[in-house]
Amino acid sequence: MLAISGLMWFWILLFFLFSNRGRLALLGYTLLVLLAYANVNVDRFPIGAAEARAVMHLRRLSQAADSYRRGHPVEGFPASLPTISKGDDTESTERLYKIGYAASMSNSGGSIDRFVIQVNPLWRDCGYARSFVTTEEGKIHFTAEPRPARISDATF
Repeated sequence: MLAISGLMWFWILLFFLFSNRGRLALLGYTLLVLLAYANVNVDRFPIGAAEARAVMHLRRLSQAADSYRRGHPVEGFPASLPTISKGDDTESTERLYKIGYAASMSNSGGSIDRFVIQVNPLWRDCGYARSFVTTEEGKIHFTAEPRPARISDATF
């Protein structure tokens, strides 16, 4: 806040020191800066923040599945999507993304030893293009292609 108020006082000082032509130039440059700032803040930041929240939510789900496995060694991982506490990431992720969970076992009659959690955007046309996937290993894979992420995609 100190920097912003300092810049405001500096702008006012320049405004009174300049002639009329200088004041018009100062106002023009100020409008250009404000227009550029509004474009960056409105168009790009919310998408990145929503994707970061989706990754955070995916990590929390993966950790919840792993803690369930440690608490239930005979059963292994949960058969359905684990429940987690509500957080800053929960509302936007559930509103903007579809979350899928699949659990499997390597041998019949054994415990569930593998899972896959998919997080796919509901509206790719709105700019939410990345989809994410994680497994029992804990690595998060992502893609910006219009398809669900795969284990072979890039990781963070």
